[in-house]
Amino acid sequence: MIVNTAMYKSYFSIIVLFLFFGISLTAQSGVSIKESSKKLQKKYADINKKMRTGEYDKALKSCNKLISKNPNITELWVTRGSVYFGQENFALAENDFNQVYVLDPDFDSRLIFTLAVSQYNQDKYGAAADSFQKYIDTDPPAGRNRTRAERLVADCRFAAIAVKSPVPFEPQLMGDKINTSHSEYYPVFTLDQKRVVFTRNVKGQEDFYYCDIEDSTFTFCDEMYELNTPLSEGVHCLSPDGQMIIYTACHIKESYGSCDLFFSKFSDGHWSKPSNLGLNINGPGWDSQPTMSGDGQELYFASKRTEGYGGSDIYVSRRDSKGKWGPAQNLGPKINTDKDDGSPSMHPDHQTLYFRSDGRPGMGSFDIYYTTRNFEDRQWQEPINIGYPINTK
Repeated sequence: MIVNTAMYKSYFSIIVLFLFFGISLTAQSGVSIKESSKKLQKKYADINKKMRTGEYDKALKSCNKLISKNPNITELWVTRGSVYFGQENFALAENDFNQVYVLDPDFDSRLIFTLAVSQYNQDKYGAAADSFQKYIDTDPPAGRNRTRAERLVADCRFAAIAVKSPVPFEPQLMGDKINTSHSEYYPVFTLDQKRVVFTRNVKGQEDFYYCDIEDSTFTFCDEMYELNTPLSEGVHCLSPDGQMIIYTACHIKESYGSCDLFFSKFSDGHWSKPSNLGLNINGPGWDSQPTMSGDGQELYFASKRTEGYGGSDIYVSRRDSKGKWGPAQNLGPKINTDKDDGSPSMHPDHQTLYFRSDGRPGMGSFDIYYTTRNFEDRQWQEPINIGYPINTK
């Protein structure tokens, strides 16, 4: 899904712009501000001025006064709803936008998109899908949000069903030996479940840490000093025996591109000097997010390449009889979309691949999906959304 907090301001600006420039309305039961008295028009202009200068609370107060005395002026409802929307008070914004179409069913269709966003952000997926579809049906083909609305219709239709059939999900906090006030992420366990390696981000510096596990309890945690450098390292995988780590390093002299995959082996109690995995895997673009198959013979990772299907795609490299990694191959359009696909994670069963995607119907932004490989022809099946509430908006 595309609707997130960072975009509220842009949606809000669209509404405010067409208010300020004064679209001519042919109201039905409603009345356009241009048909009202000069005195009322002056007060409305003052509200617009307050909005331009960011005085939204004052603009809201003025709107309330004018609406109480002039409930048939359509633009007043648009303006107040826009203020509510900008304040992320989506329930009140929805009420006001709906009132606009009670007064004037033919009001500018761009507002329907914002109405739909208001409904979506209240988890009213069915209503939001209907509104997005109405926007598509009424908006001119060149409308700036048309493509976005088409995606959001599919997302809302999926979400409306998913929330009614939640999957089992009881996440448990991993405790204060791993979790701190900093960001910890991308945990990878050894196959025997006796150690977990993860990335910690301290003020923008990403480094590796590990914790030993005994009887489901973290017994000892520390930084992986031999692998960490003054630059950032992260997003990694471990070989099944835990004796090799493959990870991402960016903007270092040994790289072929912005971010490359490197490996290090553990022997005699020490990690070896990291080495680049080579040009069969790394290229001039971004290569990251590795995961290894249970037999250690396949390496899956995300990469941004010009020959891909979207922003980032998932690739696989296979080892030959001499242990060399072969040329990376794109997993194809059944897995990869025209958006971003990545964060692959291969299940130890060697048949199930989990990944995230921003190019499929889902609950929001990036959702987690999984696909299974047919045992006979080794072809991947159509990916399945892992479900709600694991995935949310």
